[in-house]
Amino acid sequence: MKKYIFILIIIISYSIIFSVNFLYMYQAGYQPEDLINYLNSQNATNINITFKIYEEMHENIKISENLDSPLYDVALVDLIWIPELAKNHMLYPLDNLINKKYLEDIPKNIFNQFKYNNKIWAFPYLTNIQHFFVNKEILKKAGFNEAPKTLEEMEHQAKVIKEKGILEYPIVDSWTNEEVLMCEFTWLLGAFGGKYYENNSLKVNTKEAINALSFMKRLLDEKLINPLSLEFKEDDVLNVFINGDAAFTTNWTYQSRYMEDSRYSKIIKKGSLELIPVSNKTNKKTVSVSGFQGLAILKNSKNIKGSIEAIKLFTKKEFFKKFNYEIPLYKSMYTDYSKEKYYNEKKLTELQNIVNRPSLVKYNEFSKILRRYIYMALKGLISPKEALNKAQKEIEGMN
Repeated sequence: MKKYIFILIIIISYSIIFSVNFLYMYQAGYQPEDLINYLNSQNATNINITFKIYEEMHENIKISENLDSPLYDVALVDLIWIPELAKNHMLYPLDNLINKKYLEDIPKNIFNQFKYNNKIWAFPYLTNIQHFFVNKEILKKAGFNEAPKTLEEMEHQAKVIKEKGILEYPIVDSWTNEEVLMCEFTWLLGAFGGKYYENNSLKVNTKEAINALSFMKRLLDEKLINPLSLEFKEDDVLNVFINGDAAFTTNWTYQSRYMEDSRYSKIIKKGSLELIPVSNKTNKKTVSVSGFQGLAILKNSKNIKGSIEAIKLFTKKEFFKKFNYEIPLYKSMYTDYSKEKYYNEKKLTELQNIVNRPSLVKYNEFSKILRRYIYMALKGLISPKEALNKAQKEIEGMN
């Protein structure tokens, strides 16, 4: 009997030592049930996944990295964290652990976001970008046959929808004072022809930035956007839209999945994914914002070999084919993917027109400063121009 107990202890100890602990986000992107079902299909019993909401991910990575016995070996990381985590030696470099043939099949505008100082710190995983979602039934009731292609056209259609009493607030979005506000402002900055850098200097108070923030404020003043957008997170926006209570919104790719699922959606065959509209003052066709996420190995992991095998498992083409509501990682899959759904070609077009948030070691500090002033302007406490001028001055003073 003692012999069997001893063997059981050895087996359990072996399982603990050689298992891989994986920190994953519960929000946009591949959903928890996707990962669990995939692991079961692969008989991968040695990978233990912990799910946290986005707002808890960064802090949990830092906590784990500072422990002698880390909580996690592998973590899903946002592209905006890479400079900070790499600079502070929190991640394990992957350059010598990845077969270069896989990297050649990944678009450079994705892959480059996970490099810092010419080293690879995470393997790209979630090709997350924003899209424009439209309720075409509401548009038809208002007398429109096509989704708007410009922001000015969207504003006009929203006014007509409101005037006809179809919806009190035709637009909904996530403008709460969290990182999602930076994402929304970023694509709007691009939609007005702007960017964050001017002559290699970080500028947030350009003419285009002021136009973008003024547009956001005008939608609030004209009561075209739901005022609860100042509190809504992405899941709130998703629920409002698939309930049929908004004509327009932007959100991450995962919304298309729920929009078409009768278990959740009241707008089956009424909702549509379209190209994000841009200002008629630019010559752009569309724009989006990157929310790419990658799989990184924490520097203090005791199981580097098992961790890289876990990353390989989750980045197989088989995985991306199985969960094809997200944009697949590999270029070689794009041709088939574009034919699977009527809007997939639009997703790929958006991917070619992304705007990135700045790549900064102190990105979190930058984001907090800019978001604070954007939010003050949206609340009517300060004008858009003054808000961005103050933000610029404070950002220039970051140590």
